Amino acid sequence: MSGNRSAPIWLAALASAHSIEWDWCSGKAVYTNAGPVTEHIQPLGVRLERGQTLAVCWLPGDSTYTVEVLERQINPANSSSERRPV
Repeated sequence: MSGNRSAPIWLAALASAHSIEWDWCSGKAVYTNAGPVTEHIQPLGVRLERGQTLAVCWLPGDSTYTVEVLERQINPANSSSERRPV
């Protein structure tokens, strides 16, 4: 896990559940599949095609999380990434 040292505890749990490198960006855990094959992100039940970015957030006090699959990598300077419901 890389990024902000103040990332929430749920991100550590997510990182331990799947051996990928999560980034912490704008209050979300983000991961871009840069590999050549589709990845299955468990326990979230998400299929991530090559080049797609997964963004996960869990607001304090909430009992659920939000998952977004973006068609291209998140760029903090450009928030106009295409979004597709999961």
